[in-house]
Amino acid sequence: MKLPIIQSIMYGVLRPNQELGLSHRDLAMKFNNPPDNLEALEKLFVTSLGKHIDFNFQEEKPVYIGAIAPDRYTHLNADFINKTIPFPLGSPSNPKEKFYQNIVKAEIIRAKATLFRDAEIYKSDISTRSDVKDLLKQVLRYAKDLSSSTEVILMTMRTQLIGLYVDLCLMADDLLVANNDYLPFDELMYEVVQAYPSEEETTIYQSYILSLAQTHEEKPVDSALPNSEEYDKMVVESTYDHFIKEVETYSFAELEKVKSLNKKQQSKLIHLIIENPVGYSVVMLKHIGYFDHLKRKYNMNKENSFKHVGRALQKSYRIIKGNYNILNPQSTENPAIYNSPSFIQQVEEDYQNLLL
Repeated sequence: MKLPIIQSIMYGVLRPNQELGLSHRDLAMKFNNPPDNLEALEKLFVTSLGKHIDFNFQEEKPVYIGAIAPDRYTHLNADFINKTIPFPLGSPSNPKEKFYQNIVKAEIIRAKATLFRDAEIYKSDISTRSDVKDLLKQVLRYAKDLSSSTEVILMTMRTQLIGLYVDLCLMADDLLVANNDYLPFDELMYEVVQAYPSEEETTIYQSYILSLAQTHEEKPVDSALPNSEEYDKMVVESTYDHFIKEVETYSFAELEKVKSLNKKQQSKLIHLIIENPVGYSVVMLKHIGYFDHLKRKYNMNKENSFKHVGRALQKSYRIIKGNYNILNPQSTENPAIYNSPSFIQQVEEDYQNLLL
C-alpha cells in the first residue's frame, strides 16, 4: 500500500511551498469530516485532487489467496480505523494549515480502512502481516524525514505519522512482535526525534493504552456465560466452548493440575479462567502450568504463547503479555494497566477450593 497524499506533501505537488491554484479553504471543508466508507473516501480523494495526484486505488486491491495458500486468519481491530492516539496537534491558524491537517487525517483513515479491508479479503495472516510491516516502514521513514522540520504543517504531519504508527501496531497487535516487527513507543520517539518521549507524551500514550484495556474489559462478550436459567442453552456457543476448542489442540487436559481434577472440578476451573478479569486468567493459567507446558511440549516461545492464550480468551495479545510479564518483579510493565499480581493469592485459594 502507498500513501500518495503523504508522499506528495513530502516530495510532490502538495509540498506546502508549492502553489497549485487550489482553494485550501474549500478543500479543508471537504475533508473536515471524511466519509466512513472506504470507497466514498477514495472517490473524494480522486474528485478533489485527482488532477494533481495519481491515485491507483483500484490497482492496489488484493485477491483472496486462502484457497491457494491456506493460513491462519486473524481479524484486525476495526475500532482503530477512526480512533487515534490524542497527541496534541494544535489548532490551525489559517485555511492552509487546516487543509493539510485534514487531508493527512483523511489519508490516515484511508490507510487503516484499506488494511482492514485487505485483511478480510486475504484471509491470510502472512499476507496481512507483510502489508502492516511494509506500511509501518513507510510511516517511520516519512516521520524520520521530518525529524528536523520547523514548518508548522510538516511538524503537525510528523505528529500525525507517529500517531498512525502507534495505532497500526495496536490495530494489528495479534499479528506483530515488539522489537522485531515494530518499535515500542519510546524507541519510536527516539528514532524519529532523537529523544525519548517527554513525560506528557508518555502519559498520553499510557492513558491511551489504559483506556483501550478498560474498554475491552468492560465490553460485553456476546458469548459470556450468564448466571440465569439460560446458562445451559448459551453455554454451547459460549466463551467456554471457544476456550476448550483453542486449548485442546495443545493438550490442556494433560496438565497435572487439570488431570488431578474430576470433570466437575475441571469445568469449574475453566469457568474461573474465562469469567474472571484477564489478569486473573493469566495468573491461573500460569499457576496450573499452561505457559510452561506450551514451551516444554510444543517449543512455543513467549510471544506465540501470548497470542494463543489471547485467542483462547478472546482478549488482546498485548493484554495477555503485559499481565504475564508484570508477574516478574523486574518487569517494566505499567502496574496501572496490568493488574495480574493482585490476583495471585485469590488464584491460589480458588484452586485449592476446587480440590475440596
